[in-house]
Amino acid sequence: MVILDNMSQEVVDLFWTLCGEKQSFPRKIERAIALAVPLAILKLPRLSLQTVESWLAFRGIRFDFGCENRSICGCLIAFRGHGFIFVDGTDPENEQRFTIAHELAHFLVDYWLPRNRALKKFGSGVADVIDGLRAASITERFHALVEETPIGIYHDLMERDVDRVMNQALVEIENRADCIAFNLLAPTDDILARLKFGDSSSFDHRVKELGDVLTEHFGLPDRIASHYGRSLLLEIGQGPYWVESLGFNRF
Repeated sequence: MVILDNMSQEVVDLFWTLCGEKQSFPRKIERAIALAVPLAILKLPRLSLQTVESWLAFRGIRFDFGCENRSICGCLIAFRGHGFIFVDGTDPENEQRFTIAHELAHFLVDYWLPRNRALKKFGSGVADVIDGLRAASITERFHALVEETPIGIYHDLMERDVDRVMNQALVEIENRADCIAFNLLAPTDDILARLKFGDSSSFDHRVKELGDVLTEHFGLPDRIASHYGRSLLLEIGQGPYWVESLGFNRF
């Protein structure tokens, strides 16, 4: 899925409203983050779980992923309403751009906005509960605060291994973050405005044409452009013609 549901579209629109400036493409997502939300971006070489843990430990932050060390594209660590996005600084610029947008999506949807809603609903007094510094009171438990808001240090990883086994709930969360990231960097309306398919073009030709637009104009990495470009064409009714589905060329 590429076209956003209403909630995800509202998140994207809110972010660019908070940013307060209209950006050309490819979008300068790092600058936009600095203008909009309390997130710092850190680029480390050959990023792994251990390098993130070591960076935090050196600054007096005790955190353990609780699993075997492995390399990752990016990582989000969030606490007390602020966050760090760690990115592999040796990755190509377009890969880093998408990694940052992906982790930004997690920060907004899975941490920052739920935390802000809880503070607005229950008052600033519950901040220590949300941040894992004290247990919830009976009243706070009654309101199911802990079931709706991430408690303590929040983290998310953007894996290098796209085939890593994940449960269905996690797959849906990661797909949503990917979809929001895609639309942060390449809004659907802006993509469609640049496409001019001929009536005789094949599906493969349309996939290539869209892929070129996504990589050259919007600055997306090839793997993202190919996957989401194909998905977008299917969603807007530009999939294979029926004769192509039978293995024939249209003409």
